Amino acid sequence: MSVSTQSLNPPTMKLGVCYYPEHWLANLRTKDAHLMAETCLSQVRIGQFAWSRIEPEPGQFTWASLDQARETLHATSLQVILGTPTATPTKSLINAVPDMAAVPIILELRWQVRHPRINRGENTFDHNGLTKFR
Repeated sequence: MSVSTQSLNPPTMKLGVCYYPEHWLANLRTKDAHLMAETCLSQVRIGQFAWSRIEPEPGQFTWASLDQARETLHATSLQVILGTPTATPTKSLINAVPDMAAVPIILELRWQVRHPRINRGENTFDHNGLTKFR
């Protein structure tokens, strides 16, 4: 009877946190990243509430703040998961496409965005440190 290598080396659990670097001063982000790494976190999810910063004007995409956050987090060996900011569409998009506004789902404690397509702009997501796009 043979034992598979998989059973001898079970996967380790990865602990992570949601982080909103756009809400913190730039000089605190490095300290935050070091504190996360020191507390044995391995993954950080960013971006899920950053749509207005990613697209400050319709069709104008600015990734600098998220790229800087990703680089800062990755420098401390943290893996980054880029969240899709569909929970917070911009005011201009809601005005242009009112049917995409979040509506309550009956009997569930969550919101749903009703627009089938989200334009992610021209940024590429194959950067160092970016583990997943969610």
